[in-house]
Amino acid sequence: MRRTLQLSLKFLATIVLLGILGLGGWLTFSPPDGLLSASAYAAKMVCSNVFIAKRDADMVIGTDVEFAIPRIVKRMKINVDTANQRVEVAYLGLFAKRYAQYEEGRGCTLVSKDEVPDRAAAPPSPPAKSDALWPAGESVQLSEDKPLLTALNDLVLHGPGMRAIVVVYDGHIVGETYGEGFSASTPLLGWSMTKSVNAALAGMAIKDGKLSLDRKNLFPQWAGGARAEISVADLMAMTSGLEWDEDGNSPDPGRLENLAKDAAAFARDRELVAPPGTKFNYSGGSSVLLARLGRTRLKQKRELIRRSDCSSLWA
Repeated sequence: MRRTLQLSLKFLATIVLLGILGLGGWLTFSPPDGLLSASAYAAKMVCSNVFIAKRDADMVIGTDVEFAIPRIVKRMKINVDTANQRVEVAYLGLFAKRYAQYEEGRGCTLVSKDEVPDRAAAPPSPPAKSDALWPAGESVQLSEDKPLLTALNDLVLHGPGMRAIVVVYDGHIVGETYGEGFSASTPLLGWSMTKSVNAALAGMAIKDGKLSLDRKNLFPQWAGGARAEISVADLMAMTSGLEWDEDGNSPDPGRLENLAKDAAAFARDRELVAPPGTKFNYSGGSSVLLARLGRTRLKQKRELIRRSDCSSLWA
């Protein structure tokens, strides 16, 4: 009886050990996309907030990262290498490792273990600060309106996690208040507000004759297919017809932002599920394609200027 019990315990221990080894091998050699995306998100978030916004790493982990991935953040080991301005994240300290590297003037980029981001051109110099009123400069004239001041000082109205409230009226800042650890000079992540900025930049390029709303055949990979009918206007209006799901539970945004080596290629190669221009679908992929299109055209313009000194290159 005792021998039978010992054999049973040994058998169970062997099964448990094999299960642990199998799970470890799976997480080592083929970790799930969700885990890789979570590690990448944590690395990028901590890197940007520590080296750009100059925030405390533990505060960032306990708020920004905890909010986005609450179920696994406590199982992650997050190492901030201040000397090399680099962040390493690994699940249980071993699995799904991802890295983010800070570069002066460029920000933080997801990289492989030993990768140094390849930047052919130097980053543009920031414009000199002006004493003019915002938005032309950094100065503000704050309003003395009592209801406005009451709202700006109402902590209950602000709610938990408030970081910045800026009130703009008639084109100027008339009121502002900031959460603990934040100020007017603290860079904040733009998130999807960047989509509006991206569309505005495209609109400026269209106004200057550098792009046209009805331009089609936007990428060589679309030649000869139905996607060739997607226009600049379709990308700006998010009516491209390309398959995309921006829902919080969808893997599309996470794959685009955290896993794809080339985010624009990831969005570009999606299947067409509706005729272009017929159906609105909120899509980060469309915004990325619009940004890539503008960047490509700008690089072409610079190359032609370098070769021929020609200034009318967008016709």
